[in-house]
Parts: sequence; C-alpha cells; structure tokens
Amino acid sequence: MRRTRTIPKYAATLLCTAERATLLHTLNNVLVSALAEGDDRGSVDDFSSAFYQSGSPNHLGDSVPLPLQPFREKTVPRLPKDHHTMFVIDKKSGVVQHMSRFDNSDDAPEPPTITFSKKRQLSVRMDLVSTGFLFCSCEALQVIEFHVNNIYTFLTDSLLAKVEIMQNVFGVVELPVGSVIVEPITSAETYIAANISVCSRRLYPLTRESCFAEEEACYAVSSTSESVYLHSTVEALHKLTGPNVVIGPNTTVAASSSLSGVVCGANVSIGENCTIVSSVIMDGAVIGDDCVVRGSVVGPGVVIRSGVEVVHSVLGEECKVSAVGDGKHFLHNQHMFVKGTKDGEHSGSSSSNSSMRHSHSSDDTEEEEGDDSKNPRKDGTLMVGVECNGTSTRCKWENDFYPTCDLFTNDPIPQDDDDEESEEEEETYQQAIKRIVDTCFNKPDLLKEENYAAMHQQMSSVNVDMHKGRHDLSEAITTLLLQRALDEERSPSQTLELVKQYFTQWFLVYNYVHLDGSSNPNIDAMKAMLESVCFAIGDPTCVLHKFASSLFDHLLKGCNAAAYKERGFCIVSEEALVDFLADTLHKNEVRAAYEDDIGSDSSDEEDRNMLMVALSTQEYIEKIKKNLKS
Repeated sequence: MRRTRTIPKYAATLLCTAERATLLHTLNNVLVSALAEGDDRGSVDDFSSAFYQSGSPNHLGDSVPLPLQPFREKTVPRLPKDHHTMFVIDKKSGVVQHMSRFDNSDDAPEPPTITFSKKRQLSVRMDLVSTGFLFCSCEALQVIEFHVNNIYTFLTDSLLAKVEIMQNVFGVVELPVGSVIVEPITSAETYIAANISVCSRRLYPLTRESCFAEEEACYAVSSTSESVYLHSTVEALHKLTGPNVVIGPNTTVAASSSLSGVVCGANVSIGENCTIVSSVIMDGAVIGDDCVVRGSVVGPGVVIRSGVEVVHSVLGEECKVSAVGDGKHFLHNQHMFVKGTKDGEHSGSSSSNSSMRHSHSSDDTEEEEGDDSKNPRKDGTLMVGVECNGTSTRCKWENDFYPTCDLFTNDPIPQDDDDEESEEEEETYQQAIKRIVDTCFNKPDLLKEENYAAMHQQMSSVNVDMHKGRHDLSEAITTLLLQRALDEERSPSQTLELVKQYFTQWFLVYNYVHLDGSSNPNIDAMKAMLESVCFAIGDPTCVLHKFASSLFDHLLKGCNAAAYKERGFCIVSEEALVDFLADTLHKNEVRAAYEDDIGSDSSDEEDRNMLMVALSTQEYIEKIKKNLKS
C-alpha cells in the first residue's frame, strides 16, 4: 500500500522467498498476531492449528522479527534448475527494473548485461522463488487471473502488457529463511571454505549487489548456468560449467578448461585443459596448460607453469611453481607458500609441520641444468616442503589474506579513491615511525632522558606533518616493538621478557603520548591500545594474546612507578573489585596453561601476592557480585 501511494503507476507486489515453507510460517505468524489483538481468542487458536502443523524446523517463532533478517540458506544444489528467473531490483524503491527468464536449452538467450553504478543501487537476484501471492492495486484487479501456473508469463504477457496499465511497474518483497550459519575463520583452510560459502550464498542463492562493482561496471549473467557471472571484459572461450563461478575483469579462460566453485580476480590468465575446483584465484595470477587446482588459494601475481597440480594449498604473492624433470610437480596439503629461490625463480612451501626441515634432494626428480652450487637441494641449506624446494614461514601470525565473518552475511563494499589515498598515507606514516624506531635501536642513548628531547621533537614533527595524534603514535610504536619481538622464533618466556625489556627502554615515549590533562598517564587509553594491538595478531595461539594484561602491568610500572605501587592501596568501587578478581584469576589460568613453556620462575613476587589477595577475598567479592546483580 505504501508503494502504491508513493510510486507512480505502481501495479503490484510479488511475494518471493527462498523456501516456500517460510512463507506459510510467516503468513501464519502475521495473521495470528493480527487476530490476537481481537476479542475472540478461541477463533485465533482454531485458525492457528488449522493453518499449519507445528514442529517444522523452519518455524520462525511466535512473532515475526522486524526488520526481517537479511540472511538466506547457503545450500547449493548439485544441478541447476530447469529454468530460473532473474530479477534486477532497485534497492531504494523495491521496483523491478528488469526481469528475464533463462532456460537450460540449446536455444538459450544471450546473457543480459547489467550496468552497476554507485548512484543507482541495484540488486540482481535469482534465488527468489515466486510464492504465487501477488498484491495488486485496484486498477490491476481487472487483469488478475486466478490459478496462475506460470507467474513469469503472467507478469510479462498479462499484468504489464495490458493496455489499461501499460508502462506500469511492479515490485518484489522477499521473505528470508529462518536460520543462518556463521562460522569463525581461523586458518587458511577455513578461509578457502569461506570463499566457497560466499559463492554459495551470493550466487546460488544468487545475489549481486551494486556495491560490489566500481563505477559503471558491467557484468553479464550466463544463461546456461544460473550461478556464473562474467565481467564484460572477460574472454571466456567456452560455456563455463559452473556452478558458482565469478570471473573478474580482463580475465582470459581457455576453451578447454573447466571451472567450478571458483572466484577469479582481475587480469587472470588460465590456459588449456585446466581443471579448477573450489578455489580462489587472485589478481594477476597466471595458470599454464594442463594444470589442476583444487581447494586452494592462488595469491596475486602467482605463476603456475604447465603440468602442475595444486591441492589444498595457499600460494603466497608472486610465487612461481613449475614442473620439475619429467613428471608433474604435485603440491598437496601445503598450508602456506612463501617466496623462495630456486634457479632464479620464486618457489616454496611450508608443510603442515613447519618445524620439519629437510636438506636431502628427491631421488626421483632430475636436476635442472645450471650451477649446482646455486641449487638449494645441493648446497646444504635447510629447506622444507615437497621435494625440499621450499622455505618455512617464520611469521605464522602474519597473513596476507584477511579473513572475516562478514563474508558470510554481507557483500563486500569497494574502496573509494579516498580510502586508497588514506592507505598510502598510513603506510607512509608507518614507514616514518619505523625509521625513528630503527634509529633508536641502533643508538640506544637516544632513549635516555637527557637525549630524549631530540627524538621527541622528531616524532612530534612527523605527527604534525601527517596529521596524526598521540594515540596513532603509540599504536605504531607498539606494533613495531611487538613485530621486532616476534621476528625470530623464541620460546614464550623469551618473547615476554624481550617485550618487557622493550617497554622498559621506551617508557619515556609511552609516558609522553598517554599524558592526560593532569600530566598523568591515561591508563584506560594505554590499556586499550596495548590490548588492541596484541589481539590483532593473526595467530590466536601467540603468547602475546594471552599475556596482554601482564604486559600492561609492566608498561604501567615503567611509566609511573609510584602509581603502580599504590594501585593496590586505594579505595575502589564494588565493580572494580569484581574486575580485579576476574582479571587475577584469568592471569593465573593463562600462566598455568603456559607453565611448561615459560617456567615457574617468571612469575614475580607481586603476581603471587596479587593472586593470594584475590583468593583470600574471593568469597567476599563473590557476595558483592551477587548484590550487584540483584
């Protein structure tokens, strides 16, 4: 009714859903809720029992959530449907701008091209199933036909083609399904699975939002597979088998290659007779002839020579993998490939156990021609991976692929030009601070109080030139210090002691950047900064994840020793007591979990005293906690 009043010549609203059962449950909930407001409650119960049988797993509950959840099931059928209808919907008004019917037949129509624009928000949908419910304006009632079998034919030939309502428009309202699955992404394998799930969610059920594309980007929808999207600049010399294929701009796919469940970036080249399944191919990658890629991520600029098979692997940026000798080069279950050298080329892998290192060569592989002294298999260099031609990934907490749970529920939003400029400015700022930090490590005397004024002036100048604040400076320095501590493999106790040593050396800087209006350290800001940097480390098993709180205690002790010593002898609120107990017990649990690695000697006397205080007052604090809840 609102659309009829606000949109000129609005004819009808088509009700769609990804599951028909959801429609029945939703209608029941809406009607029962409306009738429940009346006086005759008995008729409501009779109506509810007669409308549907309870117990369905897709039941939405006793009430309809508003606004409706923007989630859909991500199940993928093995084969496409016999036919499907594509809706191009204006997201602002809900009006259907274009509608096409695709049939899997020999005389399939040409794929329509949709132009996405930032100014006009469009949504292309193929996962919607028409429920047969059509809500029409009064003028359209005269052309309504009951028991309509083909809703597409009715809409095109009857409703919109009648003279009485010529040039009228109709809209679509979607009812979502009643469940959604959101999984955390914690490894490269789950990242790959996430991308495939994104395909399933976004393409079958098929959705393509305008926020996906750059300004005036054109994508063509394949008429033979309902989940294949090709950028208008793609050279695909065959009918992609699909399902779930996204091909970026300026990408070339040979005629004899087969793709299924694949996301390809821009400027990708795929050769003849290739089979690529359930994989992500990033920008600028080159895949030769007769290659097999399954369940893998191929990073930007990667070159895979002809005859290579890659299975369940992640190839880092600008790696080069080539067949060796007479046979194929099989790369199975490799967690991460990094840059290495092999006869002048980049090649490498880190096996699932990166501590396994090998220095022997493969007996069944012929050596390449050239100087043997340059071959890493002959010169005694410790190598890892298949055929010993890889290098280990030293920084397992640093990952070029940024996983996020938002991939499951939200379509990505492209960067604006301003975002790219801000990234460049941030990188420039990080490099400037890194030069200062490196200088201070080369000349430790600069961190002493008598020489600190010169370094302080230099950091202040960088902040003024780059329009940064004290918080930005603190975060940048902390990140660089933690990266320096994690650069080499050390035991957890050695890493913690090194970080504490760094904080002791740099306490003057932290004392400056976190001063409040009373010339005292802003403890809350300092703690939030340190925890955010520690928790941002990609590896959840990193020791700095667990010991962020104890690192903060050490940092506070260096910045303001007097405040640190007096922090346990002051009047505190009830909430602070509860937080003290929880924080102390958590530290004790973490230290117990890492006791084998860090040793018992690393726990200082103050930590033990705090634990004794917490345990002796635990019963009293628990009573306070109950009183607060009540």
